[in-house]
Amino acid sequence: MRKILLFAALFLLFAVPVFAEGTADFREGRRLLGDHRQLEAISYFTRALTDDTFLLKEYALFEIAEAYFNKEEHAYAAYEYDEFLKNYPHSVLAPKAELRIGEAYFAAGNYQSVIQALNRFLKEHPEDERVPYSKYLKARAYEKLKDPKTAYQIFNEIDLFYPVSSYAKKARQALSLLAKKHKYALYQAPPGELYKRGAEYLKKKNYDNAEALFIRLAREYPRHKLVVASLELLGRAEYQEGKLEPAIANLEKSLKQAPNARKLYYLGRAYGRRGRYFTALKYMQTILSKYPRSAYADDARYYLALYYELTDSPQSAITSYLGLLNEYPQSSYVDEAIWRAGLLLYQRADFESALKVFSQAQRYRVGEETPKCLFWWGKLSERLGKTTEAAGIYYYLAERFDHTYFSYRARLKLNGLGYSGPAQKLLVSSGLSLAEIKGEEDNDREELEAVMQKWESGNGPEQRDEDLNLRLLKYKALLDLDLIDYALGEARVIIQLTGGISAESAQLSLAKSLQQVGEYSLPIRMTEFKVKQAVLSGKPESVSLTVWKLAYPKGYFEKIEQYSRNFGLDPYLVLAVIREESRFNPRATSRSRAHGLMQIIPSTGKILARQLSISPYRRTKMYEVDTNLRMGTYYLAELIKRFDGNIALALAGYNGGPVRIKKLVNNWYNGDMRNLDLDEFIEFIPMKETRYYVQKVLGSYYEYKRLYE
Repeated sequence: MRKILLFAALFLLFAVPVFAEGTADFREGRRLLGDHRQLEAISYFTRALTDDTFLLKEYALFEIAEAYFNKEEHAYAAYEYDEFLKNYPHSVLAPKAELRIGEAYFAAGNYQSVIQALNRFLKEHPEDERVPYSKYLKARAYEKLKDPKTAYQIFNEIDLFYPVSSYAKKARQALSLLAKKHKYALYQAPPGELYKRGAEYLKKKNYDNAEALFIRLAREYPRHKLVVASLELLGRAEYQEGKLEPAIANLEKSLKQAPNARKLYYLGRAYGRRGRYFTALKYMQTILSKYPRSAYADDARYYLALYYELTDSPQSAITSYLGLLNEYPQSSYVDEAIWRAGLLLYQRADFESALKVFSQAQRYRVGEETPKCLFWWGKLSERLGKTTEAAGIYYYLAERFDHTYFSYRARLKLNGLGYSGPAQKLLVSSGLSLAEIKGEEDNDREELEAVMQKWESGNGPEQRDEDLNLRLLKYKALLDLDLIDYALGEARVIIQLTGGISAESAQLSLAKSLQQVGEYSLPIRMTEFKVKQAVLSGKPESVSLTVWKLAYPKGYFEKIEQYSRNFGLDPYLVLAVIREESRFNPRATSRSRAHGLMQIIPSTGKILARQLSISPYRRTKMYEVDTNLRMGTYYLAELIKRFDGNIALALAGYNGGPVRIKKLVNNWYNGDMRNLDLDEFIEFIPMKETRYYVQKVLGSYYEYKRLYE
């Protein structure tokens, strides 16, 4: 049979022109494979292998094996996967190939070979997410070989070590059947093993598995000494999962046995999240009285103040926030404490005291709320008639925290006072640096070679890995073929292989390449933290223009320009909305079921479809780029008109609902938007998400205009 298949593939190979162009042949093979035309696909993959310049030979060889597997020629598939592993043992596809060999042998009925293949997979990839499946398949192979005892043992391992895996449920069903048939006693894992595994899962933030193992420990060994320790860990895992009632119950049990600051802290936070603020206060006060030097003391001081605030005790909250500055001046909560104390004083119309508190932001460590505190220091100075002082504060803010939302607000305030702002530092493309990969869009090979040159210049011969350059070229070739998953696999290996300059270069090169093929959300995630850190450190120019543009991409810009023009919008405002709403992911769906690029909820979508005569209309059309942009730009334009051209209010309405925002304007300003204090209005929007949304979108809007206009 194999001879017939090979003959057919060779016939198809010679039925097309002899000249081999590896990339084109590989692309065609993938297309044919998708159409379930396996033999034709094999012929094109085989031709691709004859092109000496083709970078992706390992992928072509792997796809040949996949074609046989999909054709259910499992013995031949196993042979081809094995050939692949002999030629490319370190390929990113090697784990999948090893697992595929096991699957192919299982389908072919060669169960001894299944076990050998899966043992190799498990030995070489013990942390792979497919381990539960591979163990399950291995246990089934032992069943087929009439070795139920070994199968039973493996099913127990799956149940024990991967308790929330979908294969754990199947393993338990198999255990039940085997125990009944062979009268096996149910296996009990040692308590130390359960505790150790649970703690490992908790450390890895795999809370579901951690919970399952700690619960099992308590159930199977209720009197064991490890149960007390496990109750705390179980409570913390449940807290992280939002399971607050069981978290509270388990933490309280653990606290009675062995009290400490950590347990008190998590108990207080759990009660706080449940809205039981007075109980939460009690636990935070206990930490401060009994464990004032613990690692949780500054956390307790901050949350004590916050819970006072939430129980309508503003003076106690202010005292506690300010106490944090004195007692824990290096705390990461300092900037937030200054902001909240100052805002409470502002709400009481004690503007002099609020000004003094906000001014403290210049004395303490910089945090995300520092620019906001400085802005309100300037704003209150202006309100109290200290115009010159206000201008100086605004100037400092605009210069020191350039590129923040509040730096842009400070510049507008300076202009209103008749002052010029500081010169904006230019963001430049600085060639190859820690922050940028040189190269134009059509200069891919040169770009990647430049990465290697930079890496080689910083690493001696003994540190060089000749495999790196090839991997960089391969992942770019995969991106050009739109094989994003394969490309990311190569990228992960690159990051593991490299350090320092080379790792950063590889990451940023990948980000740029992804953006070029229309993948925007991952490059934003890869660069956003770097940009934020540069801004807070006062050195935005240390990040090059290339990186800034990766963080603020112009995705779908031609279409955005078209629809913005149709409805009289600034396209950069639309870009800012999309960046903060969906990160340019057209398939994004939020917890509130908002859809697509501009995150339109279904009820609004129906209304907009009717107004725009979109017919036939169905909810899934909101995932279409054109439809979503048309709806979103129209809706945003209508909201701007509804709020008399006030973009901030329109954005608040876009996120929080226009009726709700209109009601706030009516209640606070008697419906007169001309007398609205924009900064005050935004800060007192009751919905936290909407409050931050407006500031984030406006900040991105200013950034887009600065980068691209």
